[in-house]
Amino acid sequence: MRKWAKNKEAGLSMMETIVAMAILVLGLFSGITLASYGINIMTYTRQYHEASNFAQEGIEMVRAERDSNWLSGSSWDQNLTEGYYVANFNTSAKQMELQKLLVGKQFDLSNIGTTVKPETRLYKNTDLATRPFFTQDVAYNTSTYPTSFYRQIQIIDAQIGGQNDKKIIRSSVVFKYKTDYKIVEIDEEIYNWKK
Repeated sequence: MRKWAKNKEAGLSMMETIVAMAILVLGLFSGITLASYGINIMTYTRQYHEASNFAQEGIEMVRAERDSNWLSGSSWDQNLTEGYYVANFNTSAKQMELQKLLVGKQFDLSNIGTTVKPETRLYKNTDLATRPFFTQDVAYNTSTYPTSFYRQIQIIDAQIGGQNDKKIIRSSVVFKYKTDYKIVEIDEEIYNWKK
């Protein structure tokens, strides 16, 4: 009878070890899964935040063009005709400028995977190490590196009381996250309020 009791205790000890190992493996697996999920969310959030900033920058560029027109005494919507635009760096003026996209070069948000064009890609320029900037002109110089972001700025003419005193600005930024394209779009209305 005594021999039987020893074997029973040894079996329990083995079973306890297996259960403890299973709990340990399950705990490690859960921790690794949670950490991986957290890293994925952090990566997506960072990219979404950058895309939001690029979209807002597109809106601000159109506003700046309108304000420059007012300050120079030109028509408020000079160089802001209806169409699609990208932002390129003007080396002689040392500033960003809107450049109209040729027809067919814009991307279609309903079919983004096949319509993203190189003309709308954002490039990081590292000429000035302390102040890098982003441009959509790959030919600017050799210090431009492609990013995963694409931006187009659409200007739509709208009327108020039969007059063209309003424009709708739509800044769209697309970025690839894993195997899917994500879109950040900001709409803003600008007016000829000085009239």
